[in-house]
Amino acid sequence: MHAAFNGPFHDVEDYEGKVLLLRAMAVPDHERTPDIDAFLRRPSVRFIFRHIQDFIWTCRRWLSGNVRYTFDGGLQKMMGQLPVANGVSETSRGSVAKENVQSDGANVAFPGGKIYIDITSTLNARDVGGIARVALKMAEAGLRSGRAVPVTFDGNALRLASDERSTITLRPGDRYLLIDIFWTITPEHRDFCKKARQSGAMAFICIHDIFPLHYPILMEPGFYRDFSTNLGPALASFDAILTVSKYVAADVRQIIGSRYPENSGTPIEVFRLGDDAIAGTGGAVRDQIKAVFSNGPTMLGVGAVVPHKGVPVALSGFDVLWSEGADVQYTLFGRTYSSCPWLRELIEKHPQYGRRLYWFEDASDSELAYGFARSKALVMPSVIEGFGLPLVEALRSGLPVVASDLAVFREIAGNMPLYFPPCNTAGLVRALRKALKAERISVMPNATSWDDAFRSLTEAMARCAE
Repeated sequence: MHAAFNGPFHDVEDYEGKVLLLRAMAVPDHERTPDIDAFLRRPSVRFIFRHIQDFIWTCRRWLSGNVRYTFDGGLQKMMGQLPVANGVSETSRGSVAKENVQSDGANVAFPGGKIYIDITSTLNARDVGGIARVALKMAEAGLRSGRAVPVTFDGNALRLASDERSTITLRPGDRYLLIDIFWTITPEHRDFCKKARQSGAMAFICIHDIFPLHYPILMEPGFYRDFSTNLGPALASFDAILTVSKYVAADVRQIIGSRYPENSGTPIEVFRLGDDAIAGTGGAVRDQIKAVFSNGPTMLGVGAVVPHKGVPVALSGFDVLWSEGADVQYTLFGRTYSSCPWLRELIEKHPQYGRRLYWFEDASDSELAYGFARSKALVMPSVIEGFGLPLVEALRSGLPVVASDLAVFREIAGNMPLYFPPCNTAGLVRALRKALKAERISVMPNATSWDDAFRSLTEAMARCAE
């Protein structure tokens, strides 16, 4: 482990300082001149690089035999490859085909008012991350209800997600929802939203979190720039804002009041995400993963391996346990990004990597369910979150959770997790020791299905329209 991360963390400020140091050391000045940075920031260059990365990632997934979906904009193909346990039944798959294929490239307008769920960024993504997963789940639930249609925006028109030839005309009473990421929204997309509002439809934006504004040090510089630059124009383009927790809603209200007072009258409502337990799909579980969980007690980390998720904090806690001779492993399910080479190095060059520290970047839902059923605890050392799907999914599965003491975690999980002060190694170690001795917990009651979540979404929309 790099010297910058030797020793314990004390608090968030300490963690931020060390992240900043490692990030600076990972990219020497002589390798990244201002001219190169300016070149890489050009929209045309970023567009080309993004599609090259998409192509390479798709090829890797095909070669590995673990492709979940492709990037041709076809929701029907993607849905057909998603496991049934993700909430996509054979019936809902059939409804996708029936509803979308009927368009035959024609101009489409559904009677009685429809909810159009924009999942453009999700279909263009290279993996199903947290926001993309929410977008897919809500689109699937909307299809099952018969009230919603997944769509994409190609820069010119709104189209059915499974039929790029179609053109959708929004009418009075329709509702358009941008449910995945907003910080890549283009001027053309914002113009479309304004025209949709002029036609009598309502335009909604879902804001899952705004933590890049609070912790810019933990974000890739380009990401922070895109986020902060596009938030204001995005807010001005929509009729109402939907959020996934009361914590985020309060945060958005505060940011609007301090930075964007011209949008202070925009309605903000909360809808509840689905949080039912991850179920196995009957899919294969790799022998490497089975071997890890048969080696001995294992604690699990789930989610993207990025700075704000706090994986270095978790490693600092396990380093203490391993130095004491504790019989425990730490296994990560989640991928990292090219902007975080120092995080990859931190994990893969750790002295326990491949011995008591393991990392799987492309774990399937079947493998996640397998891990949930066989782990001692889920560890979530996040600095900040907008919700925390893995946390509630683990509790629904009866898996103990060790988590940073965040307001949003208290909101969604109450006192069920073993909390510790964020970015505090000593507190984490105390919680990990308790978790090692803990038994499986009673399953968290009152699960919210994704169909329930879609109904919550429609109720939140109705409140905004009042």
